[in-house]
Amino acid sequence: MPSPRQVNYDAIAHLYDTQPYRDKQSDPALRDLRQSSPPKAILDMCCGTGNQLIANRPHLPGALMVGLDFSHGMLRQARPKSQTINWVQADSTTPPFADNSFDYISHQFAFHHIPDKPRAAQAMFRLLRPGGCLVMTNLHPHTMQDWLYYRYFPAALTRDLHDFLPHDVLTALMRQTGFHPVSIDLNPIAYEEDLHHFHQTANQRDTCSQLLTLSDADYQSGLHHLTQDLQHAPSPYPVPTQITLLTLTAHKP
Repeated sequence: MPSPRQVNYDAIAHLYDTQPYRDKQSDPALRDLRQSSPPKAILDMCCGTGNQLIANRPHLPGALMVGLDFSHGMLRQARPKSQTINWVQADSTTPPFADNSFDYISHQFAFHHIPDKPRAAQAMFRLLRPGGCLVMTNLHPHTMQDWLYYRYFPAALTRDLHDFLPHDVLTALMRQTGFHPVSIDLNPIAYEEDLHHFHQTANQRDTCSQLLTLSDADYQSGLHHLTQDLQHAPSPYPVPTQITLLTLTAHKP
């Protein structure tokens, strides 16, 4: 079994917002809730540098907003962005909040980093008020084996198949925790990416946690394979690839 996923986010926090895909739009699930029953207290679990809460703030100016993350470095980047959001450093399995504190919890692209997933699920269930909602977003590696990162760095797929729960296992975990109803949406997204651009991105190892979890030998092997494929390739050289986005919605009865 692979060892626990190790990514030192304190070391890369100052680079995080310069990486691809870090801009955020307001949370669509939160927008939908706002129309029916505006949440008064919102927690972003594993908030990183806080971009999702910053995007949400204009739409719910009066709500209590809290961002929790384990990394001091990430929160150091988040705090200057807003003085009206509470930034809390803590482990997501032992969040320092009272029971029934939040109407809405978001958890984006982070559950795979948590070794004790049942305990984290129990913590989120505890923190939600009855009628509250958890929305979790993540990749679903089990249906995206042709992603360019996995094509050139197959050890990253092995790592991720261990760390990311399959959608049925994740659903079962949430139901066992007490959430009801629980629903999963899988959204496959096929696109083309210029392999030259991907080569540039892959050379910046800190842009992707999949690369940071690799051994140096596996990382260099993937770069070598990529460089070989580009030796006689035209520029640009678009190649097909795919990701699958998973969205879990779970309610506390």
